[in-house]
Amino acid sequence: MESDDLEAELADTITRLGGLGPAPTRADVHALRERVGVLFSKLSRTVPDGPRHDRLHAALRRAEQLLVHASERADRAVTVAHISAARRRAAPR
Repeated sequence: MESDDLEAELADTITRLGGLGPAPTRADVHALRERVGVLFSKLSRTVPDGPRHDRLHAALRRAEQLLVHASERADRAVTVAHISAARRRAAPR
């Protein structure tokens, strides 16, 4: 069933989100954001309204929240890298 595939894809996406670590790349976050968008689309097409739909929709909303936090960490990692590089360039030789 396509809706079972959706559940497996959602579980895989959430696992990947959890495995991003403290400094994910912006590319990783972007790829997962696109994947969550596709899963939202599949959810509306394949799972009829009801408790299962509500549960999967809530899980996708949680995945979006995790993406926001991952995006913030990615931005912070880039900022830290830029600051570190600037300090290295400015350091006396």
